[in-house]
Amino acid sequence: WHVDYRKPLRPWASQVLPRCANARSCADDDNFVKGVKWSPDGRLLLSNSEDHSLRVWALDEAALPDAWSDSAVADDSILRLSKSRAEAECVYDFCWYPGAQAMDPTSCCALSCSRDTPLHLWDAYPGDSDRSRVRATYRPYDHNDEVAAAMSCCFSPDGEQIYCGM
Repeated sequence: WHVDYRKPLRPWASQVLPRCANARSCADDDNFVKGVKWSPDGRLLLSNSEDHSLRVWALDEAALPDAWSDSAVADDSILRLSKSRAEAECVYDFCWYPGAQAMDPTSCCALSCSRDTPLHLWDAYPGDSDRSRVRATYRPYDHNDEVAAAMSCCFSPDGEQIYCGM
């Protein structure tokens, strides 16, 4: 795959998520995306926003334009909001389960940690409901054996363990 760096990318290539078009996409004009992560299979995006919400965006591969063609035009149908999960406080970190597959409801989940709350493993499958449910809650303990909020979280590569930093 050859990339000609002298040729500029089309304007759609720098736009990660579509603009706020409805109340489900964002709460108000002060909301902005703080981070985005691809799912392991490359079919979903997980975003973190200023309104303490995590959103799953489904990628419509058929609507993707050719990034290097002169007639590349993208519309807002490339990504569609399929799930959202509001956390109580500011989201510090989030990650996909390493074996997450967009078409498998049992494996499609994500982990998040936020201020003054335990870690949440939540359903990210782009299925029936647009609201996500919490599958499990994990309470990290500090060196004094007291419950503490995690600042970062991730899975081991095989998905068997969860690591978090405080």
